[in-house]
Amino acid sequence: MIRMHFRRVAFFSVLGIAVAVVVGLLMPTVWEARTEILFGAEDSRRVVGATTDPVDQILQLGNQGTVETELQIIRSETTFANALQAAAEKLSDASLLRDYEDLYLMYDVKGQEMSRIAQVRVRAYSPDSAAAIADEIGKVYNDLRQQAIRRSVVQAQEYLDSQVRSAERDVREAERRLERFKIERGFTDFQTSTAEATRYEQDLARALDKARAEADGLRSAIARQKQKITQTPATSVEASTDTKSPVVTQIEQQLADYQRQRVEALRYYREDSIKIRNLDAVIAEWERKLLEAKKREMVPTGRQTSPDPLRRQVELQLVANEVQLTSLQSQIRALESELARQRERQQVLPRDEVELRRLTRDLDILEAKYRKLKAQAEDLKDKTETVRVSAQVLGPARVLKQPVSPNYFKLGFIGLVCGICLGLLYTSVVEAMRLRVSTSSQLSELTGLPVSATVPKLPPRAEQVLLEAPNDPDAKPLESFRFLAFASTAKFESLPRVLMFTSAQGADATIPAVQFALAVAQTGLRTLLVDADLRRATASERLLRDPRPGVSDLLGRSMLPTEESEMLVPTQHENLWFLPAGSETGGSLADYQTGLVTGFLDTLKARADVVILDLPACDVLSDAARLAKLVDEVYLVVSARDTQYRQVPQAQEILTQSGARAISLVLTDASPDDEPFWVAAPV
Repeated sequence: MIRMHFRRVAFFSVLGIAVAVVVGLLMPTVWEARTEILFGAEDSRRVVGATTDPVDQILQLGNQGTVETELQIIRSETTFANALQAAAEKLSDASLLRDYEDLYLMYDVKGQEMSRIAQVRVRAYSPDSAAAIADEIGKVYNDLRQQAIRRSVVQAQEYLDSQVRSAERDVREAERRLERFKIERGFTDFQTSTAEATRYEQDLARALDKARAEADGLRSAIARQKQKITQTPATSVEASTDTKSPVVTQIEQQLADYQRQRVEALRYYREDSIKIRNLDAVIAEWERKLLEAKKREMVPTGRQTSPDPLRRQVELQLVANEVQLTSLQSQIRALESELARQRERQQVLPRDEVELRRLTRDLDILEAKYRKLKAQAEDLKDKTETVRVSAQVLGPARVLKQPVSPNYFKLGFIGLVCGICLGLLYTSVVEAMRLRVSTSSQLSELTGLPVSATVPKLPPRAEQVLLEAPNDPDAKPLESFRFLAFASTAKFESLPRVLMFTSAQGADATIPAVQFALAVAQTGLRTLLVDADLRRATASERLLRDPRPGVSDLLGRSMLPTEESEMLVPTQHENLWFLPAGSETGGSLADYQTGLVTGFLDTLKARADVVILDLPACDVLSDAARLAKLVDEVYLVVSARDTQYRQVPQAQEILTQSGARAISLVLTDASPDDEPFWVAAPV
C-alpha cells in the first residue's frame, strides 16, 4: 500500500517537473538591469532666516521626505510611465508602451531605512530596453522633484504676498486708532504727569509710614510709663516716732495674772490635776500670743510725708507723650485721607495708560510682523532657483549576464512541489473513495460468516505488548479471544486440532493468532503457536531474541527427527509452546511438496492438542491457500482501517475455493464505540 502511494506521488512529481519545463520553454526571456540612485544628494536652496509655520509647511511640500516616501515616489506608476515613455522615444521602440502593465509588475525599487541609496531593478524583454528604462528613472525622478519644489516656492510667494498686504492694512488701522485716542484724551506728555503723580503718592505713603512708626513708639513708651507709675509710691516719709505697743503690755499683764493663779492653785491641787493642766494650757497660749505681739512691739506714733519726685517726673512725661500721640493720630488720619484721594485720582490714569499702551503695543507688533513678512517675501523672491538635480545616479545601468526568467530551477522546484501535492491529493482521494468494513455487523452482512473476535484500534506500544504476551507471565488475552477459545474448544469433537490464522490484504493475523493461542492455553489444552509466515516472521522476531531453527528447517529436512522436540520453545505460560519460522526465512510454504507439508502437520499434531498456524495474507501469498484444506478451521483477519471493502469477498472466495472446511472472521482496528467485546487494552 505504501509503495502504491509512493509510486503515485513520484509519478505526479515527475509530471509536475515536466510541465514546469514546458512552461519555462513557452515563457518569454526577461532581462534585468540595475542602477543605484542617491536621492537627496543636493537639496533645494531654502529661505534664509526664520519663516512662519505656514510658509515652512508650504515649502516642505516641495522638499524631500522620508526614505519610505522617496522610495515610493521612485516606485510609483507615474515615475515608471514617464521613464518608459522616454526610453521608448530614445530606442524608437513603441512596443515598450504596449508592454507597460507587464513591465511595471516586474519593476522594483529596493532601499533601507537608514540609507538614502535606492537600487532600481528594471526588467524587460531585451537587455537594451531594461538598461534604457533604468537610466531614465533617475532623470524622471529629478524632473518630478524640481517641479514639486517650484510649485511649493510659488505657493509660498503667493501666501507671503497676501500676508504682507494684510499686515500693511492692519498697521495703518492701528496707527489711526492710536492717533484718535491721543486726540480724544488730550495727552501732551502723558509719561511726565504719570511720573509726578506716582512720586507724590510715594511721598504720602512714606510720610504715613513714618507717622505710624512714631505713634507705635509713643504707645510703647506710654505703656512703660504707666507700668512704672503703678510700681512707684505716691509719697515719701521725711520723719517718724515709735512707742511700745499697748497690746504687748496688755498681754504681759494677762500672762502675769494667770501665772499668779497657778501659784495659788498649787496650794490646793497637785501638778497633774485638771485645774493645773488647764492653767498651763492657758499660760502657754498667752505666751505664744506674747511672742507674736513682740514682733510688732514698737508702733509709729507720728509721721511727716511729701509727694514722690520720681513718680511726679514720670507722670509729667506721660502727659507729654499722650499729647504728642493725639497729634500724631490726627496727622495719620489726614495722611490716610490724602493718600486715598490720590489713589482715586491714580485709578483713572491707569485705564487711559493701559489703553494707550495696548494701542502702542498693537502697533509695534503689527509693524514687526509686517517687517518680518516683507523681509521673507523679498528673500524668497531672490531664492526661487532650485539646484540642478535632486537625485544622483551613481552609474549607468548594468544588465545581468543571465536572464532572470525563465528560472528553470525555480520552475522545477515549484513543479516538484505541486506534483507532490497533487500526488498526495490524488492518492488520498482514491483511498478515501475505497470503501472499508468498519464494524463486525457490516463484515458479517458482507460475507455471511460470523465474526468470532475483535481487536480494538491500538497504538504501536500496545500492539507490541499484545505480540509479546507469551513472554510475560502476567499477561492476559483480550476478552474477545477468551470468548472465542471457550466457544472453539467446546465444539472440538476430537483432538488434536489444527487452526489457521490468515488475513485479507492490509490486515495482520499475528496479533489475533498470539492472543488466541494464549487464550486456548489457559483452558488447559496443550497449545502450539507456529510462525508459518516465512517471509516476515513477525512472531519470531517479537518472541525470540536470537534466530532458532523452526518451520523452514523441518520442511527442508535439515533437522533430524529426534531434534524436532528441541525446536519447540516453551513460553512463560503453562501449556503454551512456540515454533519459530526457522533459520531460512524469505521463502513460502508453496515451495514445498504436499507430502512434506502433510508430514509437517502430522508431526505438529503429535506434540500438541491444538496447533495454531500464523500465515500471511491469503490474497497476497498462496501459503494460506496451500494449507486451507489441511486444517480444521480457518480464521480470516480483516482490518477495519486498512482492508478494502472488495478485498474481503475475494479473500473469502480464495479460501473457499482452496477447500477450507470452516471459515470464521476476526476484525482488527475496530472502534471501541462499536465493538464491546474486550476489556481495556494494555498500554
